[in-house]
This record gives sequence, structure tokens and C-alpha cells, in this order.
Amino acid sequence: FALAPVFLGGIGFSIMPDAVLQATQADGGIEGDGEEGVVALSRRLLQGEELTDVPNMVYWLNGRVVRNPRIDVDLLHLPVPRRRLFDNRRYEELGALVGVETKRGCPERCVFCADPVAKGRRSRLRPPGIVVEELNDLVDQGVCWLHMCDSEFNLPVRHARDVCRAIIAAGLGDKLRWYCYCSPFPFDGELASLMMRSGCVGINFGVDSLCDEQLGRLGKSYSADDVFRLVELLRDTGLNYMFDFLVGGPGETAATTRETIARARE
Repeated sequence: FALAPVFLGGIGFSIMPDAVLQATQADGGIEGDGEEGVVALSRRLLQGEELTDVPNMVYWLNGRVVRNPRIDVDLLHLPVPRRRLFDNRRYEELGALVGVETKRGCPERCVFCADPVAKGRRSRLRPPGIVVEELNDLVDQGVCWLHMCDSEFNLPVRHARDVCRAIIAAGLGDKLRWYCYCSPFPFDGELASLMMRSGCVGINFGVDSLCDEQLGRLGKSYSADDVFRLVELLRDTGLNYMFDFLVGGPGETAATTRETIARARE
């Protein structure tokens, strides 16, 4: 195995590929989307060809790290993933969740987040029907516990509603149990109802702060009052939810931290 070429990928590699290659001395890796790059890389390796035209490729050439042009894959034209190539029930057996994307990328401007760097700042939406095909394949394998691993499931909210409606129309709402990340805004009763009917059992909201001054520094697009309105809405839904808070972000002070803690206790 020592002679096998080693190539990396994923979020960590995508946000700092040069540093990772320097630290690991791996042969290279895929920065960002890998669907097209991995196929091209495999063909070049099998044929003994140069890697100069492999999209999103970062690799060593003549002792230095070079980066090929980066592209974002068009999710509208990707085929349905062949989830049957792997026994996805193993995730549940090991206490984990099976991941499914309904979109890729995030337009939000949170100053600390790596997702826009790794996945792009534009939300690339998957057609709801394609998402349902993938879910059907997983259900047929006996899988029911899922994580919709979008950066924010409810951005844009219209697409989130459409995905939920497609799941309900396919009769999968009572066969799935899924979790997701959501932004505190926009979120309304209609979306909450659709999510519950489509099998959602829990939401993780990245609230981060309840101090408007600090929310502004973090690049958030909502206010503390938006979060309190969200709490009132969620109390009536029956959905399980949790709020994440970030302490010590850029510009954080003892006063802004105390304000967040005090308002959270309300």
C-alpha cells in the first residue's frame, strides 16, 4: 500500500489544501465538489496521464503545489446517487445517521463558517423529485434515520417546502425520521408543519448569540427578536429542537456574552 497514490478531499482539505498537502505529503486532493474530479482523476491515474485538466485538483508538480481551475458541479444534471453500492444500514447499526443533500452551498455571510469556502456561496438546489428518488432507495434498504446535511435546510425556504411536499406526496413521511440544520430566519408555521409531516423529528438552529451587536459582527442576517419569535412558534409544533451558541467570536466581550446568557435564560 505504501506505493499507492494518496489523494484527499472533504471540508478540511477544501478550505486549506496547500497547508494540508504540506503537512501530510499526500499526492494531491480534490478541492470542493468531487463528483467530476474524482472520475477524471481515476481515469488519468489508470492511463498514466498528467493531472493538468482534472477539475478542482490540487497536487504536487515539480516540487510545488499547483491548483487546477475550480468548478461547481451542476446538481440539476447529476444522476441519482447509487446508494445500493454500499450497505447504508451500517450507519444506523453504529448509531449514526445517513446523510442526504437537498442542496449544496450557502449564501450566508457568517464570518466563522467554512461551508461557503468549501461548497460555494451560491445555493445549488437539487430537484425535489431527485431527492425523493434517493430517499426511496434508502428506504428500500431498510434505512429510516437520516440527516439532511444542507448548510441550512430552510434556505431558500420555498425549496425546503417543495422538498417536504415531495416527500409527503411519495408516501415517505411516516417511513423517515430525519434531522437538519436550519437558520432561525426565515422559519414559519407552514414550514414547521410540512417538516413534521415529512418525517422531521429534530432541528439544530445555529443561533450563536442573542446580542444584536454581536450578531452583526458574526455576519448574521437575523436579530435576537427573530429568535424569540422562533421560540414561540416552535413551542406549538411539537418539534424537537436545539440552539447552538458561539462564545468568544470576533469582537465578543464580557458584556455581550452576559447579554446572551441572560436572554437565553428568559
